Amino acid sequence: RLQIADPGQQVVDGTAIYHAVTEEHDVRVEIAGQSCGDSMSGAIFPNQVQVRIDGKFYRGCGRYLESQWQ
Repeated sequence: RLQIADPGQQVVDGTAIYHAVTEEHDVRVEIAGQSCGDSMSGAIFPNQVQVRIDGKFYRGCGRYLESQWQ
């Protein structure tokens, strides 16, 4: 679990990008508004998500959480 201050959002070609660098970590989250199907559950999500943490990449599907979690 990482806890990093909100770096603010940049939008590039319709993709929301959050990029934060601390003394210990380099974290980048990209959220593209393109439909994405979860191969395990069969659920359809409104966004394709890519996360890079210290050079390791993770890709999947997602949705924005309720405003109470943002």
